[in-house]
Amino acid sequence: MGIFLSLLTYLPNILQIILSGIRVAEEIIPGESEGEKKLAFVGDVVSKAQESVSGAKIDPNDVTTAIKPLVDVTVSVLNATGVFKKSSSGPPSEASVG
Repeated sequence: MGIFLSLLTYLPNILQIILSGIRVAEEIIPGESEGEKKLAFVGDVVSKAQESVSGAKIDPNDVTTAIKPLVDVTVSVLNATGVFKKSSSGPPSEASVG
C-alpha cells in the first residue's frame, strides 16, 4: 500500500510521465501484441522518475502493478480517439485465411 500512497503524492507529474512513457513505448516497441512489454517499459520509466525525485528505490514491478489500471484506461482512450493507429500490415488474421 505504501507504493500507492507514494504515487498519489506525485499524481499530476506521474500522469505526464505515464503519458510520455506510453507514447515512447508505442514508438520503440512495435506490435499490438506487445502490451505487457510496453506496460513494463512505462512502469520502469515511472519507477526511475520516482526514484530521481524522492531518492527512494522502488521496484519497477510494484510500480507497474500500481499504475496498470491508469495505463490501461489511458491507452484505451488514446486508441478510441485515434491517437494510436492500428497497423494494417502484418500477418493475416484467422478470419481472413480461407
